[in-house]
Amino acid sequence: MPWNMLFFGDLQSKSVPDQLFAFAQANLESAESLCSNLCVQNAGATYAHGAVILSLTFHAIELFLKAAILQKHPAEKFSGRSGHNLAQLLDRYSNLHPGKNVSFNMPFVRERPDTNGLDPQVADELIAYVRE
Repeated sequence: MPWNMLFFGDLQSKSVPDQLFAFAQANLESAESLCSNLCVQNAGATYAHGAVILSLTFHAIELFLKAAILQKHPAEKFSGRSGHNLAQLLDRYSNLHPGKNVSFNMPFVRERPDTNGLDPQVADELIAYVRE
């Protein structure tokens, strides 16, 4: 089996946004591959595997948005928690790319479940379960 040496050289000559786009694509492809493998071999699927898939997907979206922001505003700084907040990154992306009608249901957002019509005790238990 021939070995293929992998190194940073193929990305080094690219701009920072293009490097981030490449890493975003790699994260997404890795998430898709792992997800497909788990669907075929679902006996080995665990919560940890699902969490890794979601983490790779989250990171792919984050890197894509940051790359697109940096293309328009190269001096942009991403710091603290806001640098990982997909909703804030999407808002910034939308402001910088007004002609692009981008909208999707934002994944990885904590939402309070709809408890309308539930017995108050059941609703409280549900909210406590979601928080946990």
